[in-house]
Amino acid sequence: MHTNNPRRRFSLRAVIDFLMGGIIGLLGIFFLTRGSFPSLPVNKHLGPPDSTDWMFGALCVIYAGWRIIRGRKKSAES
Repeated sequence: MHTNNPRRRFSLRAVIDFLMGGIIGLLGIFFLTRGSFPSLPVNKHLGPPDSTDWMFGALCVIYAGWRIIRGRKKSAES
């Protein structure tokens, strides 16, 4: 039974989309900016950043934006 509650309700799918979008977006930002922080311990294992890191970071940011937009659409439907 649906009640006309003025508060917005988020579906579980929308919350998952928001969380995954945020996590993937942070990962993308890390790969885009990791060359600016040479003292990070992970840079010792990954080596210096190259074009692959930048492409992967850009794809992560684009995909994260798509997940967040999809989450907004899911929350608007419910």
